[in-house]
Amino acid sequence: AGDGLTPAAYHDLFLPFEPRLFDDRPMVDGVLDRRVVDLTADAQPDALGATPSVTLVASRGTDIFQRRRVPDRLEVSGVLRVNPLYRTEPAGDNRARLTLRFPTPEYEDEFGLSKRYLPPEITVGANLAGRVGPKTFGDDYARLRRSCVLLDVPPNYC
Repeated sequence: AGDGLTPAAYHDLFLPFEPRLFDDRPMVDGVLDRRVVDLTADAQPDALGATPSVTLVASRGTDIFQRRRVPDRLEVSGVLRVNPLYRTEPAGDNRARLTLRFPTPEYEDEFGLSKRYLPPEITVGANLAGRVGPKTFGDDYARLRRSCVLLDVPPNYC
C-alpha cells in the first residue's frame, strides 16, 4: 500500500551500486517451472513500467548475475507451519481443508503472483491440531513445501 516508486526511480536510488532490474513474472516462472533463478535477463527500467512487481539486485560484482539452480531444501530448521494465508478446517478423520484467504483485496492485488504457486484450496491427509513434522504429510510433504503451503518458520512465528 502507499505510493511506490517506478522501476526507474528504484534503479536510480541504487545507481552507485550498478543495479539491475528483473520482471518478477518470469523470475517466478523460472523458479516454479525449471527450479532456476536467472539473473542474466535483466530489463531496462523503462520496459518495466506496467509490471506489477520487480526484483532489484545491486552489486558491483558481476559474478552474481548468473543462472543458478534453486536448491531443494526440504529439511526443517525452525518450525513447520501451514502458510498463514490459509484458513484451516477439519475435513474428516485425520484430514484438513486449507483455503487460501488474502487478508485484504489490496494485499491480494499486490501479491497476486503468489496464486501462481499457492493452490486456492487443498485437502491434506493430516491432523493439524498439534505440532506437525514432515512425516505428518507423508508423500505429499515435498509438494506442499515446494508450493509454499507448508513453511519452515522461525520459532514463535505466528
